[in-house]
Amino acid sequence: MARVLLTTTALALAGCYGPHVADCAYSCATDNECPAAQTCDIAVGACRARGAVGECGSTPPGHDGSITEVDFLPSNYATTDLGEVDPLDLASTLTFDTDRPTAGHVLPSGAVLVHVASLDIPAGAQLAVIGSRPLIFAVDGVASIEGTVTIASVGRSCAPSFPPTTGNLCSGGGAGGSWGNRGGDGATCADGKGGLAAGPMANQLVPLAGGCSGGAAANVEGAAGGAAGLGGGALEISAGIVLSVRDGAQLIASGQGGRAGAAFMGTGALAGGGGGGAGGSLLLESRTLSIDAGTRVCAEGGGGGGAAFNNGATSPGQDGTPGCSQVNDGFGGSSNPQGDGVGGAGATGAGMNGLAAANVGASDAGGGGGGGGAGILVLRANVLRNDSSGLFGPLPTVVRF
Repeated sequence: MARVLLTTTALALAGCYGPHVADCAYSCATDNECPAAQTCDIAVGACRARGAVGECGSTPPGHDGSITEVDFLPSNYATTDLGEVDPLDLASTLTFDTDRPTAGHVLPSGAVLVHVASLDIPAGAQLAVIGSRPLIFAVDGVASIEGTVTIASVGRSCAPSFPPTTGNLCSGGGAGGSWGNRGGDGATCADGKGGLAAGPMANQLVPLAGGCSGGAAANVEGAAGGAAGLGGGALEISAGIVLSVRDGAQLIASGQGGRAGAAFMGTGALAGGGGGGAGGSLLLESRTLSIDAGTRVCAEGGGGGGAAFNNGATSPGQDGTPGCSQVNDGFGGSSNPQGDGVGGAGATGAGMNGLAAANVGASDAGGGGGGGGAGILVLRANVLRNDSSGLFGPLPTVVRF
């Protein structure tokens, strides 16, 4: 059921504030749709203070039927950043480009801030966020998500600990990108070394940023090394009253798969695969945050690219797949090439290392790219109603206030 705003309560979102929520201010079907200090009165289909009965406006003895929410200081923006309320229609399908925003404005941090009175992404609707900047929705009242939100890979560059090198007609695999978890190392090939991934950079997404891209494999004697997979993007939804992620909703900020290494018949050169991108960033915060069963909130790393190989004939590897591509489990992407030099899988935790040749000689395959490490999920709330059957990848950091 889509949330309907029955009455409007003036809010001053951002900065520390405690709005007054009137009796029957919001419609509901379950308690999960109501502010923390209210429950759903099924008889009238509205949120009410505990003990309120009868028609809307009726109150328990000694109570005016309203509640005052706890103070709430949103992340990554201030009251003075809000500006006017932006009209934004998310009823069907929308692509929002943060490099060319059609609503909101760019903050000094580089993130795009969109200020809305309420946010409703119904079942069947799709919001595709593209562009290199993080996106913040500042919601005055209630946010409800039943549809699909995808945050495209952005290509944030974070240097690996060690880049791959070339050997005799082969190159090592690129390292997977690191963010909330470490990426996998690239595999070696003969005397070519694989890239080493950087350490994780776990945080609570202040400031808001996307995941790191993987490392590219080196070109060798006419064979192009696999390009790096891009890191996942970044989204924050900050709701002043309630944020509900409903059954069937999907929020996806996956890392991109690394690209395959190429072979060059003229020289017999075999290039390594690129490292998968790290998963991105999702920050969900509200006084009351409700996450239903059947939801999917995912920021997994992409798989490493497969290396070129020679098993009687020179062949390129295969691209790694993006994270979050396997709907019914929590695994990231994998490369699954047609021979040796397998790229490491992306993950809900640390990315897997790329694999070197196993069934052919060490000089007959490049090194597989490392899988991207998982991104960062943060759930920040005063009251968290989380059905554990909702699927998270990786496990979220929970912050109470």
